Amino acid sequence: MKEYIEFFQAHPVLFFIWVGLALGVVVSTIKAARSKVTLVSQQEAVQLLNHSQAVMIDIRSTEVFHKGHISDSVNIQLSELQKPPVTRLNKFKGRPVIAVCEMGHQSEKAAQILVEEGFEQVYNLQGGMSDWHAKNMPVVTR
Repeated sequence: MKEYIEFFQAHPVLFFIWVGLALGVVVSTIKAARSKVTLVSQQEAVQLLNHSQAVMIDIRSTEVFHKGHISDSVNIQLSELQKPPVTRLNKFKGRPVIAVCEMGHQSEKAAQILVEEGFEQVYNLQGGMSDWHAKNMPVVTR
């Protein structure tokens, strides 16, 4: 214990950085455990699309969407999702919904909004379209 006190006294900035990182890990772990959104890999997403009639909700811009998207995905911007109610997606409430963006971060926000809107089976595509492309998964262009 004496070593920890000496370290804290000698390196207070490093000590507070370590404490901050530790708290961040704890908070993110608790947040992930309480979330109703499930993170899915590309292979799991394909299984949901093929066997559970899942719907892919692509929140990227229309221009980027048309350059390449997952087959049969619905393009809706995050800004539109943030203005409830989102009546355009009501017909999909009984089906699994997979949110996707470029990297997987914005789609996490979209998935949380969908949960708040009453969707029960909500997923977030891990790594977004960048990982989808990296794994040579098929895309459709318009």
